[in-house]
Amino acid sequence: MITLFHLLVKIVKWTVITVAYLLLGLAKLVAILVVLVVVAGRAGVRRLLDAKERRDGADEPDEYDLGYPSPGLSMDAFDSRWQRERDLRVAERQARQLRGGEARVVTSRTEVGGGRPPG
Repeated sequence: MITLFHLLVKIVKWTVITVAYLLLGLAKLVAILVVLVVVAGRAGVRRLLDAKERRDGADEPDEYDLGYPSPGLSMDAFDSRWQRERDLRVAERQARQLRGGEARVVTSRTEVGGGRPPG
C-alpha cells in the first residue's frame, strides 16, 4: 500500500513538473511572438506613414532617392576622399605602433611623419 502511495506521489510530482516546464516554454514562445508582432507592427505603421507623407508631398524630391551621380559629389571624388582618409588612419595607426625610431610611413597617396599630403 505504501509503495503504491509513493508511486502515485512520484507520478503526480513529475506530471506537475512536466506541465510547469511546458507552460514555461509556451510562455516564452508567446512572449517572443508578442515582441515580433509589436516590432513588425511598428515598422509597418512607419512604412505606411512614410508612404502617405511621400504621396502628400509629391512635388518634393524623394528623400530616399539615392540616384547617381549625387548632385554635390561624384562617386569618384567620394571614393578618393574616403580612400585618402582610410590611408591616413592606417598610417597614423602604424606610426603609433612604431613609436620608437623614425615614424615615417608611406601610403599609396600620402606620406605621414615628415612629409606633407599632396596639395
